[in-house]
Amino acid sequence: MFFEKLNVKMSFFLLFFLASGPWVAAQASAELDIEALIEMDSPEDKKTLIDKLKGNKNPDYTLEERAALKAIFSTQVDLGTYGNEVLSLLRARDKAGNRLFFTEKKEKKNACQLFLSAILSEDESILNEMLPLTQGEASFFSLDFQDKAGNTPLITAVIFSKKESVSILLKAGASLTLENNAGENALMALSHTTLSREEAVEALLLKAIQDKKLWPTLLAPRKKGSDTLLMRAIKNEHFA
Repeated sequence: MFFEKLNVKMSFFLLFFLASGPWVAAQASAELDIEALIEMDSPEDKKTLIDKLKGNKNPDYTLEERAALKAIFSTQVDLGTYGNEVLSLLRARDKAGNRLFFTEKKEKKNACQLFLSAILSEDESILNEMLPLTQGEASFFSLDFQDKAGNTPLITAVIFSKKESVSILLKAGASLTLENNAGENALMALSHTTLSREEAVEALLLKAIQDKKLWPTLLAPRKKGSDTLLMRAIKNEHFA
């Protein structure tokens, strides 16, 4: 019994350590200044760009301005402070209606980074603006991309108890079966969180119950004599 509890605790701390990367980066971002990220030779040009960024919803950015603004997506930006500015860039289109940013393959890493930041900030506007980039044959990045710890966006949202993000990702069709480097999927990660009687949690569990492929995950104990995932969910009051 003692060793079983010890193993559970060890698994939790290992999972938290592996998943802490995006959280640490997001916390460090609070000291960044969006104006400092824009590198332009001319102070006048920089002021013009800042005015466009904070004013017009869909300004006509020059090629030089577009190149400068990509610096914003190349690092972690505090969405709590600069969420509206980032959202305006995501919505920016040229005269033909084409997206100005996240159009080149080399920007894929930045898109994934911003998506994770939006999940941790529970920024619904940015998440909903970026979701079309994950859909269809011409998707820019996968909804189920995995970070260095093997966590998908849904696993990350579950680990950090981001219920709004969990709901959005589930509705978008995020995978429940993909596992991280610790061998845990979003369902398994649920037992390590503070989420309890939440609508998002019920939706996650009900979706799993409806998928026969996930029944072994729900009903089979991971170790001999241990609770099944469904039993743990009931004990942890994940159902209202």
